[in-house]
Amino acid sequence: MANQIDKSFPRKYLAASFDPTDVKSVTAAYAELEARKLGDGPAIEKWILDWEELGSAISDKYSRAHVASTVNTADEAAEKSYMQLVEEILPLTETFGFKLNKKLIDSPLTAKLDPFYACYLKATRTDIELGG
Repeated sequence: MANQIDKSFPRKYLAASFDPTDVKSVTAAYAELEARKLGDGPAIEKWILDWEELGSAISDKYSRAHVASTVNTADEAAEKSYMQLVEEILPLTETFGFKLNKKLIDSPLTAKLDPFYACYLKATRTDIELGG
């Protein structure tokens, strides 16, 4: 039950079968975002939303694995699942996250984004400045 995805928020970018613990799948999703042209304001917004969906899928799986590994510390399968995410998936989120932050901020097309994104862009710039 703890490892089921909440279906009330269906995915729009990732396939329903997407596995956020699979290194190849996660890498492919990040690589697609990295390669995608940003285009105009609506295209950048879709890119951001797709990136956020990927991050949410990974974060959801990570949170559930963390809870499962702490609820029963004798559960070796839960510990293994959690450690796989920590050792294999989270480093990908850091590496690609920095690249995607740079891609977004370096694009002159971000000026076409709705003012709603001003705080998001400011946080992204700060993240880059801090090296993350």
